[in-house]
Amino acid sequence: MKLVAILAVFSGISPVFAVGYDFGWRPPVIHNLATGDHVPGKPEWTAWFANNNKDLVPNVQSDVTKCTGPSKDVWAQTFDDGPWDGTPIVLDHLDAVNVKTTFWVIGSNIAKRPELLQRAFASGHGIGCHTWSHPTMSKLTDDEVIAELVYCVRAIYAVLGVYPKYWRPPYGATSSQVRKLSATMGLISVRWSQDSGDWNFTGKPEIMSVVTNNFKNWLKAGASMDISLEHDLQVDEARAGVAAMDILIQNGRKIIPFHECIGDAYPYDNPILARFFETSGLFQDHWGGGDVVSKLPATTWTTTKTTTTTTTTITTTTSTASTATIAQTTATAIKLAEVVRVSSTKSGASGVSIGAALTVSALLTMM
Repeated sequence: MKLVAILAVFSGISPVFAVGYDFGWRPPVIHNLATGDHVPGKPEWTAWFANNNKDLVPNVQSDVTKCTGPSKDVWAQTFDDGPWDGTPIVLDHLDAVNVKTTFWVIGSNIAKRPELLQRAFASGHGIGCHTWSHPTMSKLTDDEVIAELVYCVRAIYAVLGVYPKYWRPPYGATSSQVRKLSATMGLISVRWSQDSGDWNFTGKPEIMSVVTNNFKNWLKAGASMDISLEHDLQVDEARAGVAAMDILIQNGRKIIPFHECIGDAYPYDNPILARFFETSGLFQDHWGGGDVVSKLPATTWTTTKTTTTTTTTITTTTSTASTATIAQTTATAIKLAEVVRVSSTKSGASGVSIGAALTVSALLTMM
């Protein structure tokens, strides 16, 4: 028997993915009218973040709400609550006008629509955490706050292979304690300076006029360097958002991802989350531990355009391909992929799939 694990790095491609993901670790959800649905807390997680990262935890800082540059005409148009039905509409329009933005994603939605998250990242858009189940974070216990963020960032990693360092509180509802807790995870809170109001009119015929008039009025008043709140959950929200995008462009605003508008070239460098998932032993899945690699569906992809391809093949010859061999070979491919991804992205490489970085696939073939 021959076991082949192939790691492919594509530069300058537009990928179309057919990928299987394992979200068997999805948490139960507690239904609560006061806080909104939320996941149960795990005290051991909270304790670990509080006690094991004194060398890495940043100072607690205020929520980010405005751009700082690189020019006065920049605008960070951001979309919350996907990936869902409205996401393809936004992505199609972003492709058409050649603009990049930021999506604040909900973990439970990622588990249902991972291909949309993959597409957004592969197209070069920024991705941030928007919790697992979209509760009012300021009303949760410390353990529940940590758990909401842990599950969301792990869903992002399960699809994209990166750990974000920014998150957005649902409804903008946060507190000094929530900021402190998220800081222990290496996460910085981001809100907005302009609210499109789309969420208040979804399902109503006036949503388009309300949203577009808001943008026109802001621009008439000279607004610039703003971070605006839109949503890609519902189709009508998405359509209003792309109409607003056209208004911004027509008025000379340069739409860029949130992280670029605050001068951060790489928004996924979060060593605290990497340490938690990779060394603490407190979260078990096929990335962070536990022997469940054999349960993974086959992972494949197709590409529509390829300009440069680098392929590394790791071959192990055995009489019987054991689960342990599969796990070891796949883990090697994943680790190598992360090294290449970080190196390529930080050195300024562009056009690499999975968000200007890397497309990785471990193809397990018995021969």
